[in-house]
Amino acid sequence: MLLDIDHFKRVNDTFGHDQGDLLLRHFAGRIQAQVRRGDLAARWGGEEFLLLLRDVTPEAAGQVLERLFRDVRDGVPLPRHPEFRYSCSAGLAFVRDGEALKDVLRRADQALYAAKSDGRDRWMPMR
Repeated sequence: MLLDIDHFKRVNDTFGHDQGDLLLRHFAGRIQAQVRRGDLAARWGGEEFLLLLRDVTPEAAGQVLERLFRDVRDGVPLPRHPEFRYSCSAGLAFVRDGEALKDVLRRADQALYAAKSDGRDRWMPMR
C-alpha cells in the first residue's frame, strides 16, 4: 500500500511547518496501529507512506484501510487547532508471482494516483 495525506501542503501553508510535522507524526501513528508482527510501515517521502502487509487477503487489506481511514477522519492531530480534520488516499497492489518490488510499487502508485484523481479520501486496488 502507498498512502498519502490529502492536501498536505495546505496544512504547512495554513498552520506552519511545525503543525505539518505534527500531522505527519499523527498519520504515522495511525498507520503503525495497523501493523502486525512481520508487516512493515515506513515514510516513503514527503507525506507519502508505505505499508507492506504479509499474508493478507484483499478483503483483510481493505479492512485495514477502512480502519485506518476511520482513525484518520476521527483523529484530532493538531491540538492547537482542534477543529482541524484531514483525510488520506491509498493505492493497494498485491505481489504477483515472480514480480519485482519496483513493479508492485509502480502499480500501487498508479492506484494511489487513481484514488486522488477520483476525489481523494479513498483507496483503490490495482490488480
